[in-house]
Amino acid sequence: RDVTQLRSEKDEEAAQRSSLELKFASLEQQSTFLVAERDDATRVLEETRERLDECKHELQTALDFRSENDHLRLQLEFVQRDNRDLEAEREDMKEEFAKRIARMQKVYQDETQTLQQK
Repeated sequence: RDVTQLRSEKDEEAAQRSSLELKFASLEQQSTFLVAERDDATRVLEETRERLDECKHELQTALDFRSENDHLRLQLEFVQRDNRDLEAEREDMKEEFAKRIARMQKVYQDETQTLQQK
């Protein structure tokens, strides 16, 4: 009976060892799969970081362009205001010259008339 019990225990130990070896092989396979997944995730993370840096650069460029555009818009508004002011001044000068010409013509007519009467 002792031999039978020893064989039974030995068979049980062998079955446990075989079960543990299968579990170990499964865990090794899972570990290999998880390492591959981690490596893929690390690669994707690095690519995402690179793309994020590119996006930050593109955003900064866009903000710089926007700032320059705002500056140019302000300059344009100043130039347009100056143009309006100059146009108003030009109109004033035209009116002033027209009045002067009218006065000179009046003086010329008066002088001509006076000379003709003499």
